Amino acid sequence: MTLQELLAETYYDYGEQQCVRPEENREFRLDSECVFEAPYAHCSIRVTLPDLESDHFILTLYPVPWDDGVAALARKLGGNSGEFSPGRILELPMTVSSVPDIRRLARVVRRVVEKGKTDPNPNWEWVAEKTADSLDRFASRLSTWNRSGRWRVPEEVPF
Repeated sequence: MTLQELLAETYYDYGEQQCVRPEENREFRLDSECVFEAPYAHCSIRVTLPDLESDHFILTLYPVPWDDGVAALARKLGGNSGEFSPGRILELPMTVSSVPDIRRLARVVRRVVEKGKTDPNPNWEWVAEKTADSLDRFASRLSTWNRSGRWRVPEEVPF
């Protein structure tokens, strides 16, 4: 099973068709965004596969709950961020072995709204938790898939 097949199997649909031809799909939505949610009240999480034969992908969060902890981790992971209305977009280069980094990102996003902090966006209280939960689910699924060895391409045996 390829990374693309894993993503298609795990994250297909959520109420709308991801792609007319699933074999050509390079972008997958990891969250359960509802069309009725306002953009500032939800963090969209996407995985983009630049090369279908590679184990590399780009994890994009927009608008991501943001503080110094998220900024520091983004820099450490070689990510790009920028300001857009209504918030900040974060793009992180990842591989199938980036499970610890994804879990770390979930923890720092969850900490954005710790007790005693003043949140610039009042919606972050539940958006951060929901975003972190989606990242943790993705990390768990990716970890299980990695342990199964299914991402390795078996050598063909000539007859």
